[in-house]
Amino acid sequence: MNLAHPHWPGPVRRVLTTAAAVSLAAGMLGLAPVAVAPVAVAAGPSTTAHGAAPPRRVAGVVVNSAGRRLTNLRMDLVARGVGGGKDRFAVRTDYLGRFRLPVLAKRFVATRWTASAYFPWYDNSYWQRDLNTLSNRSTRLVFRADVTNRGAGSLADSVYVRPRDQAGCTSLWADPAYVASDPGTETVTLHFVPVYHLVDGSTTDAKIVTFPSSSLCDLTDIALPAGAWRVFGMTDGNRPLAFATDETDTHPSVRLLTLFDHPMSSSDELQYLDIRWATE
Repeated sequence: MNLAHPHWPGPVRRVLTTAAAVSLAAGMLGLAPVAVAPVAVAAGPSTTAHGAAPPRRVAGVVVNSAGRRLTNLRMDLVARGVGGGKDRFAVRTDYLGRFRLPVLAKRFVATRWTASAYFPWYDNSYWQRDLNTLSNRSTRLVFRADVTNRGAGSLADSVYVRPRDQAGCTSLWADPAYVASDPGTETVTLHFVPVYHLVDGSTTDAKIVTFPSSSLCDLTDIALPAGAWRVFGMTDGNRPLAFATDETDTHPSVRLLTLFDHPMSSSDELQYLDIRWATE
């Protein structure tokens, strides 16, 4: 049956509802109008082809101490559930510092998430350290790598330098052959210069530390943000110093030494710095 009207110019461009189309057809056939009940369509969330809402994946971001996102960072995530159960996942952040776990990870109902990361070090090796958890919401996990303190409970990672002069400290009299026992030396100044970026990808300024020469015998530690550092220094009399990481006399010393040129283990974040006179 052709419902086109002879006076309509061209095809019909208006879409008729089901009820309107049935009434129009009935009227053209000379029949009584037919009442058609409207069909109610329930609004709801989008569904998959199988009728189930797609699961939300475990996802998040990783930032450094300065809030910059860390890219291409290999991580281990640990999900802890009720009753002490836990599951582990290996992920890597993308170019925006984001990561996502497989859909199956959502099946483990986690009450808490923790993470550790493998940071590239100066010698192309890796240093594994725990991250601070800023958000524990599974669909929006946020972890932060700190190399400087960010408040109470922060898992900030520092490395420690212990300058010393073993020979001068064991000298029983004033001996100008050693820095610690030299009667003309009162203070020592060390300049620490970061090599490239710190472990978390951030940058920082050089650090200058001045202390009494007697501190070379006091086991005093100097904290630095985790990363590789170069050190040079002099005394208050402008006499240049030389350094070594071994206190034996046979170990060579240099005026510019790179510290922490390899990752520190969890039990060895301290590097000894033996201080001597620089040879002219």
